[in-house]
Amino acid sequence: MSEGSREQQELMRQQFFGDSYDIVKKSLIAWLSDFGQWVTHPMFTEAVKPGEAAAFLRLVGTPLLTELVLTPQTNRREYFSLCRTAGNLFLDPDTGVCLEPRRDKKSINYVFGPKLVDWCGLRPRALTLIFDQSYSRGSKDGIREKLAYFADKKVYGFAYNSHATFLLLATDSELVEQARERLLELSGLPASRLVSVAKPKSWKTGVRPAIFAILNRRCDAVRLKVQENVGTRDLAAGIIKQYRSGND
Repeated sequence: MSEGSREQQELMRQQFFGDSYDIVKKSLIAWLSDFGQWVTHPMFTEAVKPGEAAAFLRLVGTPLLTELVLTPQTNRREYFSLCRTAGNLFLDPDTGVCLEPRRDKKSINYVFGPKLVDWCGLRPRALTLIFDQSYSRGSKDGIREKLAYFADKKVYGFAYNSHATFLLLATDSELVEQARERLLELSGLPASRLVSVAKPKSWKTGVRPAIFAILNRRCDAVRLKVQENVGTRDLAAGIIKQYRSGND
């Protein structure tokens, strides 16, 4: 790379550092700080000076997992190895999430869907936040399709949808819901800014959610109410037994 090209890249980094995208990154991490310490994998695609890395660390307010540069020749398994054991993790790719792995020169701009599924599964009580601007601005269909891909693999989440989109993922759906509620509470954002999809239907969710909610809280009351109807009583007892065994 020529000296002129390096100077031009440095000027571009300085131009975009601290822009509105960076402010949203900082804000989201701060609003979610109640869930524990966060770390950032910056996914640098160009060499950065020590002072630039330190400035980025101060901006997002988290430690950096690495300052190494990601190139098309990088061993991605080694490069992202610390993501497997991190706590709450923020990933900052240049572009965003690509659901299918790619091997071309633009691969450095993405984190891949299968890897996110793996990392979330290895960290079941941790949140993963990803910068993702791989959509047409204002398009919720693409966001929902991406969230549905993860939900199908039992990784749940939602997206903050604005000029910059961020995905929040975890394998614990209750943890995701708690994060969503906390984010709305602290930020004052309208709920319409957070895009989500319904969890896949299962015995516990989707098919008869109202029944299970009642049974979970008022099993004894249900039994009392159906004493006069033997058939209904037996049915209710069977449902209660199946439900409780599924929660053991």
